[in-house]
Amino acid sequence: METLKAVGVQKGFQTNELRTQAYARILGVKLPDEDTHRGKNPPSVLPACCCLTDSKCPLPDFVKNHRDWKQVEIDFVRTSTSSKSSLPSWLTGNDSQQQLRRLMHSCLFRNPQLHYFQGYGDICATMLAICGEGNAFVIMNELSRTYLK
Repeated sequence: METLKAVGVQKGFQTNELRTQAYARILGVKLPDEDTHRGKNPPSVLPACCCLTDSKCPLPDFVKNHRDWKQVEIDFVRTSTSSKSSLPSWLTGNDSQQQLRRLMHSCLFRNPQLHYFQGYGDICATMLAICGEGNAFVIMNELSRTYLK
């Protein structure tokens, strides 16, 4: 951790890869194997046939019945439309918006003890932009459980 701190102070974390590795190290999480997951298929509590992180699979009804479903959808729309000027250009496409939507729902669904709060989508969008979907899921899951609860 001291080496990480020294690099951060001396040079900063100048690339998204370095930032992602730093977040993982600080949070004490193991990132998914990019060769296996290609950064798109993070672990899920759901069976593979209805994985929240699979863009070809519709969200199952039991996820839509989650207590924060409506608020997440409202924040998703707000984050992905009203603040386009502050989002990276890649997040304005439909696939990227769906990644953000899946990330928000997946983290909250996987941790029923957590509650939605306004701005969660902004944090998720930032992690998605920096880390990619698979790594963002692992990082946001831990960040949500430990610091954003």
